[in-house]
Parts: sequence; C-alpha cells; structure tokens
Amino acid sequence: MRAWMDVFRTVIAVAMLATSTAMAQEEPLTVAERSGFEQTSTSAQVESFLGELDRKSDRTWLGSIGTSKEGKDLPLLVVADPRVTGAKSARSSDRLVVLLFGNIHAGEVAGKEALLALARELALGERSALLDDLIVCFLPNYNPDGNDAMSPDNRPGQVGPQAMG
Repeated sequence: MRAWMDVFRTVIAVAMLATSTAMAQEEPLTVAERSGFEQTSTSAQVESFLGELDRKSDRTWLGSIGTSKEGKDLPLLVVADPRVTGAKSARSSDRLVVLLFGNIHAGEVAGKEALLALARELALGERSALLDDLIVCFLPNYNPDGNDAMSPDNRPGQVGPQAMG
C-alpha cells in the first residue's frame, strides 16, 4: 500500500483535476456548475445528485451516517472498485477507507461542491488508479441544517455564491 503522504497527494491531485475539468463533464452537473458557480446546492439537491450517481454507477453504494438535529439525512456515497455495500464489506477489503467531508461551516460551500464533482469523477469517469488502494467515502454536506439556512445576507464580504448558509 502507498505511503500516507502519497495517498494524500493523489487525492488532492484528483480533486483538483475533477474541479478544473468539471464544466467539460457530462451529466449530472452540480448546482454550482449549472449556475456558472453563482449558486450552491441545497441539502435536497445534494441528496438528489448523490442518488443519481448511485443509480448510474456500478462503483457506488449510497448510505447514511444519520440525521441532523432538524431531521435531515446525512447521505454518504461510498465509491470503490470493486464496489462495497457497507462497512462490513469495506472492512473485509485490504484497501484504506478515506472519508472526505465538506460544508462543516455552512457558508464554506466550495468543499461541498468540489466533493460532488470529485464523487462524479470517481463514480462515472474513467476508472481511477486511486480505487486500487482506496475506498473513498463522500459526505459532502456535513451541516445540512446550516446549509439550507441560505440568505444573501449571510457572511457579508464573502465573494460568492449569491446566497449561502
């Protein structure tokens, strides 16, 4: 198995590639991509996007890590090749399990949108060598309650999107 730093560098490189080429990708596009990066996804749109990836890919498993204080789902998309179907099958693999999560602070939406693009790239794009050594778990919207409290008045002085949590 690769050294931790090599794995980290590879994950960062793939994330940068996915976000830099995102506009050239086929469907599904994220809310940010469809809006020219003027808007960000609601929790329902994140769930819908992850559901679409799961329906279209044989590398994914869509689960949940629970619900928020307001009862919103915390969807988790697991991307692996070969596919895993939950924690038990991931544990039985000899691959490192990596959790990528974003939108801890609801106004910091770039990570959420980048994780959606990266999830699409790994789920639907050409098979990545990353999946030889890793099982990648995506939790792009860790704070759905704050995320959905969008207003153009939140975070004054922040450049974009038009409204955020």
